[in-house]
Amino acid sequence: MKHLVLISALLTPLAFLAWGCGSSTDAGHAGARVTEVTGPHGKLKIRVPSGRPPKALVVKELREGSGPEAARAGDEVAVDYVGIDYGTRKAFYDTWEQAGPSHFHLKAMRTGWERGLRGMKVGGRRELIVPSRLAYGTGALIYLVDLLEVRPWVS
Repeated sequence: MKHLVLISALLTPLAFLAWGCGSSTDAGHAGARVTEVTGPHGKLKIRVPSGRPPKALVVKELREGSGPEAARAGDEVAVDYVGIDYGTRKAFYDTWEQAGPSHFHLKAMRTGWERGLRGMKVGGRRELIVPSRLAYGTGALIYLVDLLEVRPWVS
């Protein structure tokens, strides 16, 4: 019995580690699904968590940017992104598939989208899970964002 408890204690952290690495099938995670979207080099798989969306903004750095500029309030940025509705798990906008990069100014960091890009460097990729209160009140949203360019705000 001692050995069974010891083996269980050793395997449990490994199971969490494997889950954190992101499986393309997400087998064994009730309700979790993978949404596939067209990316710059083929299909991108985005894991949509099961259960209720978080109440706070979740920012996950997927690839560290190497550019010299980090996005700040007032800057103009160019991004490629896909937006996914947390509830339906369906993409509602995809710049790779539709119109090409989006250009906009980061305002006073009022929305989760703007807060989630703060400090991001050119060449980076982030996943944002934006709760409804920071997502225009339309429900929680998930974004996968590639930062392509930052033009600093000049006063």
